[in-house]
Amino acid sequence: MAELIQIPISTRKTGLLVINDGKDEARLYYKNGVMIHAAANELKGMDALIEVIGFQKGDFEFRAGVTTSEINIDMDSNAAILNALKAFDERRKLDEDSGVYNLDFMELIKQRMKTLIRENPDFGYVAFFSSKTPVGKPVFEQKRKEYESLDFEGWVKFCQEMVNAYPRKSFTRVFCEDAEGILVIATMGNKYHFFVLADKAVTWGSLSMRLKKLTAELERILGNGGER
Repeated sequence: MAELIQIPISTRKTGLLVINDGKDEARLYYKNGVMIHAAANELKGMDALIEVIGFQKGDFEFRAGVTTSEINIDMDSNAAILNALKAFDERRKLDEDSGVYNLDFMELIKQRMKTLIRENPDFGYVAFFSSKTPVGKPVFEQKRKEYESLDFEGWVKFCQEMVNAYPRKSFTRVFCEDAEGILVIATMGNKYHFFVLADKAVTWGSLSMRLKKLTAELERILGNGGER
């Protein structure tokens, strides 16, 4: 996929490259051979470019002359692609080293978490973790657009350390509330857990019911060959 997204750069094109792999759609904008904007579903910028690098196949179309005023790639285009390739390789190595789930399972989890925010517009951030991945390294995370500027790394590490340090075998869910909304940490046994940050308009009862349904769905995926 890296070769495809480099073509408008080497040919100094201005326009929009649309790539669809059958599940996700990516949109890459170029101006005079410079990549200026990347988007893939809710992902933007480098996060979107890393996602595109991971496309195994897909249909594509280049729409010459189509531009955007929004710039979210602010480095040399070739350097951006190299950084995305490196980040994707590191993510793939992390997935392989965990030894907990196979590729089909990972894809199911990622697709489900991607649609979670679309199905629940009052969810601002979701992340899925395995206990065998390093602290602060989610298997998958998704942010709503207005949450993109927030840095979740320190908070995610704190939450993971809290899960790992829990003195009993495991807990089911932990709810934390602030002025902006509700954070939920939900676990499935002691191997997998996920985080959800919801808007303040969400009631605890409604959130609890939705997460119970999501947990059951993820457990079904786990039971259908997720673990090796």
